[in-house]
Amino acid sequence: MNIAVVFFGLPAAGKTTHARLLAEAISGVHIEPSALIQEVFGSDRAEDALDDGTQIDLRIERRRFEAGELNDSRWINALVRRAVLNAAAQGRSAIFSGGMRKREEAKALMPLLRELFGEERCAAIFLEVSEEVAAARLLQRGRALDANAAFRFRRFYEETLPVVALLSDRWDVPVIRIASTKPIAYVQHILRERLKKHLGGELCIS
Repeated sequence: MNIAVVFFGLPAAGKTTHARLLAEAISGVHIEPSALIQEVFGSDRAEDALDDGTQIDLRIERRRFEAGELNDSRWINALVRRAVLNAAAQGRSAIFSGGMRKREEAKALMPLLRELFGEERCAAIFLEVSEEVAAARLLQRGRALDANAAFRFRRFYEETLPVVALLSDRWDVPVIRIASTKPIAYVQHILRERLKKHLGGELCIS
């Protein structure tokens, strides 16, 4: 049974790590918007076309990305949509580390996920971590992109956190909250058990 799971949490909460591990465990596709963005930046194109023919200036999007700003939602939606359709075409689950950072992105993506995977097979996982722990993890990563932790936290609270409420209120998506300060193996065990409960015990671990 294929599922769609979206991870939420502060920067450095562990979204990429746990999304990747879950995807590997159920033979799903790990969809990471930042990786999709960097893949496009790795090409020699100056523009990327949306489905409606609109051209996105990749120079502008690169500057936004490197400044730690959110990219054009229309472009992100297009990149993620392509990845989701590819996963569904392969008959595999879609596990997101991010992908709904703004309300506009959720409004564009959720109807597609419900159509492809079913209403009862969509879930959100919120990895809970304090700002202090997240800031320490960002510092440890040492990436230039993570330099302004306060700015990234504020952006999360203002733009991404409201998406979690939207998923629950509009589409009745279950939001599974898990403390992300525990060891990785423990967090994985808990989130898989919680997902199994939501799915009625149907979660095939390879």
